[in-house]
Amino acid sequence: SADIGYNHDFIDHLGLGFEIDAGFFGKAKYTFTNGNSKVDSWVVSYLAQILGHYDPVDAILKMGYGRVHTSITDLNRQRITATHFEVGAGIAYNFGKHYALQVLYIHMFGENLKSITLSDTPKINSVLVGIKIMF
Repeated sequence: SADIGYNHDFIDHLGLGFEIDAGFFGKAKYTFTNGNSKVDSWVVSYLAQILGHYDPVDAILKMGYGRVHTSITDLNRQRITATHFEVGAGIAYNFGKHYALQVLYIHMFGENLKSITLSDTPKINSVLVGIKIMF
């Protein structure tokens, strides 16, 4: 996942921001009697965020929407694109002014799929761990 955004601190302990994220959320392979199928999901998200600053830790709340692009391969390649609401929460531990270690949980609302479908996109639950660079 890669993110870019802007945050503005209104007071010492509160900031608001927005960001655009892009990420790959996995690939699965299914085997059937008549062949194989692979399913993968890419997401582009547009999020607003609230940051609570408690030096050296930041609390993060996010909400917005994401565009899910799901591909299903078999004899014919199928692509499904849908927009879903997304929420997240996490923390960042700041190492100085420009770097932080960030852990986020993100939930994207979608369908609770029990089988491969050509009309629905899955809900996505993910935990993201990464380095945040601020300038």
